[in-house]
This record gives sequence, structure tokens and C-alpha cells, in this order.
Amino acid sequence: MAVAEKTSTQLRLVFFEGDNVETGNPMYKYKTLNNVKQAASTEQLFETGAALASLQASSLHNIERKDSFNLYRE
Repeated sequence: MAVAEKTSTQLRLVFFEGDNVETGNPMYKYKTLNNVKQAASTEQLFETGAALASLQASSLHNIERKDSFNLYRE
């Protein structure tokens, strides 16, 4: 049986930086926070991300949680 062991959690904020003048495609800037508490709830991460985003000049597009796992067989 395969087992997944959570190894790390990241919180990533995605900011809209405007549209590319040449292509018209949206441009985004990313800020990633590492070593986030793995036990943090979705609500806690959302509130933290929103609070940090309010300190930025760019507008917030998205808040992402990234969990990494090691997979192995028992």
C-alpha cells in the first residue's frame, strides 16, 4: 500500500501586474512564503494571504496553497 507523507506547505500570492503591451496577455507576479505550518487551516492561510496582499501595491489575483508529499510503500 502506498503512503503519502506531507513534507512542506507553501503559501503563494498571485498579483496582477497588468497586460502585456505586445500580446495583450495578462502578466502576473508571484510571492511565495515557505515553511508555512502544515497544520494551518485553509481559512487561516486565506486570511494571512489577504492581509499580506493588502500591503502590496499590485492587486491580488489569487491565493494558492501548495502542499508537497513524499510517496512511498509500506
